[in-house]
Amino acid sequence: PPIYDFRLQLLHEVWEYCQSFSHLAKVAEAGRGLEYKTKPKKGEAYNRKKHLQPNVQTISDHKFAGAVRGYDKFARNIMLTETPELFWMNLAPEVISRPRWGTETGTPQVLLNSIRVGDGPWRLKALIDSKGYPVTTRFIVVRSKIREWSLEVIWAILNSPLANAYTYCHSLERNNQTGMIRNLPIPNYDPYSLHRLNNLVRNYFDLYDSKGKILHDE
Repeated sequence: PPIYDFRLQLLHEVWEYCQSFSHLAKVAEAGRGLEYKTKPKKGEAYNRKKHLQPNVQTISDHKFAGAVRGYDKFARNIMLTETPELFWMNLAPEVISRPRWGTETGTPQVLLNSIRVGDGPWRLKALIDSKGYPVTTRFIVVRSKIREWSLEVIWAILNSPLANAYTYCHSLERNNQTGMIRNLPIPNYDPYSLHRLNNLVRNYFDLYDSKGKILHDE
């Protein structure tokens, strides 16, 4: 017999209206950070493709041989004007099971939480990483494909009510999916509106000092 689904998607009128919009994938690339190999569990046979060798370091608070600076943890309480805590990371191919988008360095990017920051409608936090550090699978990185789409513009779109509503209505999973991020609808735009939005975001950042305090004292 035929199967019918009578569920009505939340904000379905909004998503119908957005059907004519472009998607984020048109202007930016998105991918998850690297995943390290794991240590063998007790009684499990060693497998060089998925297991680390004994005494091999992957991430540390302290510098070790061959390590580079990178991001491992996405704090739920981090402010949108901040960047995550830096750790020392091992980027040797033999310790990584899936490099994905996490091993590239020096490419400016926007960092997005891969695990949602709350159970309510606001599930996304986007942060600007202007230096382009490597990241683990706890992050989704978003990199512009078009010069006019600056990190500031992408940051504004990903932190917007539209992006958070889309994520809330289109996923029941604990993790934010990269495919869903690529499919985010983006409003119609022109060079002037992008330039204006870029300047507004920069002005917003200027209101904060390095500790995230707004309107800092003289």
